[in-house]
Amino acid sequence: MAVIQLILFLYFSSTFVHAAELKIVCQPEKPGLAEQVLFVDKKKKLIKMKDDRKIFDVQFLGNSIVFKRALSIRNLDSLVSRTSEHFTYRLTNNLEILEVFISNQPEQIFKYICKN
Repeated sequence: MAVIQLILFLYFSSTFVHAAELKIVCQPEKPGLAEQVLFVDKKKKLIKMKDDRKIFDVQFLGNSIVFKRALSIRNLDSLVSRTSEHFTYRLTNNLEILEVFISNQPEQIFKYICKN
C-alpha cells in the first residue's frame, strides 16, 4: 500500500512541477510575420524558444518579462550577442501580448497576440 501511495505522490507532484512551464503561441498582429512559440517557466524564471536559440538577459519585471535573443543561430551568438544586433522581446505578465523589436530599431515594434 505504501508503494502505491509513493507512486501516486511522485506522479502528481511531477505533474504539478511541470505545470508551471507554459507553452505560449504568439500570432502576429500583422500577417507576414513568423509566429513565435515560447516556453515560459515563471517559477524558475526561464524562457525558452521553439528553435532553442540562446536567450539572455531575462528580466521578470512588475508588469512584463523582457528578454533578448540573437539574430543568428551560429555558436558565436553567446560571444558577440552583447554588441551585435538582437531581438528584444517584451511579454506582458499575463502572457497575452508580445512586443518584438530589433536592437537597432527600437521604434519599430511588432505586436503579437499570445495564447497558451
